[in-house]
Amino acid sequence: MTTGENALATLANRYEHCAGPAGSSRCRFFAETSSRAATTLRRSRTGLEPGKNQQTLPIEIFSHSRYDNVVANVLGTAGYHTSYEFVTPTTPTFPACNQSIFVLGYASECGSDPTVPNDPLAASTLLRWGNYDVVTGAARWNASEVPSTLGAYANPVPTTHALPASLYLSAKPANWWGTTPWPAIGPDVAGGQDSTGHAYNIPARACFENTAKDANGILTFNASNCY
Repeated sequence: MTTGENALATLANRYEHCAGPAGSSRCRFFAETSSRAATTLRRSRTGLEPGKNQQTLPIEIFSHSRYDNVVANVLGTAGYHTSYEFVTPTTPTFPACNQSIFVLGYASECGSDPTVPNDPLAASTLLRWGNYDVVTGAARWNASEVPSTLGAYANPVPTTHALPASLYLSAKPANWWGTTPWPAIGPDVAGGQDSTGHAYNIPARACFENTAKDANGILTFNASNCY
């Protein structure tokens, strides 16, 4: 990994990692080898860390990671990301691969591995719906990006552009920060604080940025001041 990634959360073989609070600096999603059915919903993924020009991919799904779902996210950095996707068996070119929104089905970062075959099923079983990306410049609602014809675990093409605010909450949480909209991120969000206008600072980031530090540079965190 490149230096400067200061957060890494793992669940089985799924990884989400961002430099700094969610929605700022470098934020990526990737699913490692032999994993299944990860979902990323309403996240801002710039894919970019200042000063870096490799592994700058908002969404990377490796070989043998299948049936993943990418829905209602805000992806990429305008002026840097210039390609929508690289999908195996296409041979990646550089720097175009590192400037892509999606890189799908390769055994390693934008490339092959002699011990692990590339896997086109990583892309063909992937569901993408209602994601805004800076290359397209709009949300995408493409039936071709919904795996509706699979022999197993097929998903019908959605009949609406309405997107869930959450997959587990039925309403805005009581401790949601101040006037931050609910949901805070998505193609249907307007007036946001990021360059696309589709992403506001989530409560955790707002708390981080509004909390003072002591003489040692450590946050003087008090949950009651934030939530």
